[in-house]
Amino acid sequence: MVNHAYNVLSYIYDNENPIDSQATIDGITDGNMDRTVQWKCQYENALIQPTRGVLDICMNEYAAGERE
Repeated sequence: MVNHAYNVLSYIYDNENPIDSQATIDGITDGNMDRTVQWKCQYENALIQPTRGVLDICMNEYAAGERE
């Protein structure tokens, strides 16, 4: 999971934040990236200080909390 998060962050940084709200990224199955599993992305305000926009990636059954 950590490797996947690092790869996503590297992609965002190297490509000047190309992910739009409502876009999807490849998810994980059995510890490996899986193109058939799509995780939805959306921008939200951070829940803790400092106030800032954050990218929320909804990891389906692995997600914490409810999304709107």
